[in-house]
Amino acid sequence: MSNIELPNGAPGLDAEELEALVDSVRGVCARVWPDATASATGDLAELWTAAVRQGWTELGSPELLTAAIAIQAELGRHAAPLPIVDIFLASLVAQLHGDDALVAAIADGSVRPVVAHPLNAGNSQRGVVRHVEAATIATHILIAHPGNNSLGWHSLSDAEVTPLEGMAVPSWSQVRVLSEPEWSVPLSDFPDFLRIRRIGLAARATAAVARTHEYALEHANQRKQFGKLIGSFQAVSHRLVNSAITLTAAEELLGHIGELYAAQDPAWVLASEIYIEYIEEKLPSIQFDSHHTLAAIGYFDESAAPWLFRRAHADLAQLAAIASDHSVGEYLLDS
Repeated sequence: MSNIELPNGAPGLDAEELEALVDSVRGVCARVWPDATASATGDLAELWTAAVRQGWTELGSPELLTAAIAIQAELGRHAAPLPIVDIFLASLVAQLHGDDALVAAIADGSVRPVVAHPLNAGNSQRGVVRHVEAATIATHILIAHPGNNSLGWHSLSDAEVTPLEGMAVPSWSQVRVLSEPEWSVPLSDFPDFLRIRRIGLAARATAAVARTHEYALEHANQRKQFGKLIGSFQAVSHRLVNSAITLTAAEELLGHIGELYAAQDPAWVLASEIYIEYIEEKLPSIQFDSHHTLAAIGYFDESAAPWLFRRAHADLAQLAAIASDHSVGEYLLDS
């Protein structure tokens, strides 16, 4: 973050370590949340418990940002909405707030935090936030309120949590907090808090779309029409190639953000906004093209594709709701 110095001698995980970490996420998901079809029946609490055992809840240090994003992205391939980046941010705020006991509680899973944002704050009811992820299994909520310049920490023990029907599966929730925050700190002390959360959402949405693309590619190499593999048809192959190019570019952009962040290069902020804007623009068409290639099989719940569709578009909706005040173009013109 802009006002947080990375610890000397702690550059985070290198490429080999990140790859091993992602492999471990796949291994855990194979047991707990095998693929996106688990969205309707999967046990998110069990997945959180597995995350604690694996140490994914102990990432509350600035240099471990890339690890948190890598885990959340891999979970996106399974449409598993475990909010690893929320956990990272809550632990980081607690650490810099000087609450070591809270950091330890988050690490051991006795405290399960989620992050939320008042949407349309001028018209919303006081104390109510909507579209909160994993709220039904969380113990605490960290509400980021740009209008009030505050990060407020609330227990959910005396809150009203109501699951909401909609795009996201497992469901988002509406949360009504009934008391004042246990503590509050200025959001301006963490100027990249919302940006980091948006990167995490963008990375997970991209991973979900990439997995749908992989299903489409497999289908194109197996399905025959008129005696030929459909992947040999120009319209299909062009869709697949264009999607692969876009997804590769997204992967490279995210990797570039990690490199700049690790080097404490201020350019990581602009790189992040470029990445997020690129994702918001490109992902819907890739998801559509993948469903086009999959045809009818991509619309049945027995297929992973509809659940990946829900995951990707739920994250894109969250991104739109907490968008930056300025587009990349406006930022470049102004500065």
